[in-house]
Parts: sequence; structure tokens; C-alpha cells
Amino acid sequence: MDKKVISIEQKQKVLDTFNANASGCFIQITGYENANGEVSTYQLQSGVNYGNIINMSVEQLKDIKAGNEVKEIEVKCGVWKNADGTITNRKATGRTYKTLTTLYKWDSAEFQTACDEVMESLINPKKVETPYEKEAKGLYSIDEETLYIRQCLVVNKVVEKDGVYPQSATLPLNALREKIKGLLKVSKYRTFKLEQFDSIAINGTLIQ
Repeated sequence: MDKKVISIEQKQKVLDTFNANASGCFIQITGYENANGEVSTYQLQSGVNYGNIINMSVEQLKDIKAGNEVKEIEVKCGVWKNADGTITNRKATGRTYKTLTTLYKWDSAEFQTACDEVMESLINPKKVETPYEKEAKGLYSIDEETLYIRQCLVVNKVVEKDGVYPQSATLPLNALREKIKGLLKVSKYRTFKLEQFDSIAINGTLIQ
């Protein structure tokens, strides 16, 4: 089955379904392909309150910082290594790409600092303005052809085909912050652009 962008007819059916379920919907998107060629099936819950997710994540992060959820985190990241052994996240002549594995104990200074920085990002997030037009609760558009499911939570994801991702480098402490944030509920809060998929079903009904 060819991947497709949502049609005008499908868009209207999705809008009608969302409007008929103001409290939220359960959505399954099969064969969703991202920009790197990864193909997955997603199960989503729409109509999720972002403030509630942030509050839950803040409480969860407090437990993580106190060592109640995890005692240690292993972080793997790509780095560029200089001849003198120092590392950087920037590629340059004479540097060698390496995968660095670091184990951080929950009570280490690095772990605690990373938790504090993640907490700051939750409490005072950077605001990014996007010209979305609201179509229904959790459903937005930018143009006439494309729909975005926002205010949704990933309930389940099954990867059907691995994507091809470019070689990337990040410093270990940055990777630690991302790993900690990945443990939080907020990491499952997503926006989906409805394109490059096989099928979509809402509350068990396939949208033809």
C-alpha cells in the first residue's frame, strides 16, 4: 500500500469525529513514516491537558532526583574525539567519531544538575509560536490539506521498519538530560502531522 497524505474527504471525516468526541479520542495510525524513513504504528490519546502532563512530570522528576525511581542511568552518545583525548560535539579535521558510554549514579553531581536543568525546562519552557488554526479539540491545521493532531499522548509505538539516521554527536551531559526527560510523561506528549501513513482509525473506526 502506497503511503499517502490525508485527503480532503478524510480530513472532513476526521474533523467530524473529533468534534463528536470533545473529551478526546483514541487513535491508531498505521504505517506512519517519519523524515528518516522509520515506519511505525502509533496508538494515541488525544485531548490530553498539557498542564496536567507537566504537573505529573514535575512530581515524577522529583522522585527521580531523590533516587526513588532509578539508581543509575547509562548514557550512550556519539562524540568527536581529539588527539589529546578531549571530546566535543563538533566535527573537524583530525577528530575521530566515537560512541561514549557513561554510567551516572542518581546521587552524582552530574545527575543532580541534569535533573535541575530538566526541571527548569518544565517550569519555564521556551515558547515557540506556530500559526496553527484550531479545527477541533486537539486538531489543528496550517493549510487546507494538512491536519496536525496536537495535545496527544503516545500510548504505544511499534516500529515496523528502522529508519536511517545521520551520524550525530552530543556531549554526555546533554545526552543525560535527554535520557532523564525521556523517562517523564511529557516525553510522550506529541504533535502528529497526518501524512505519510497507511491508515488511520479513530475510536476503532477506520477513516476511509
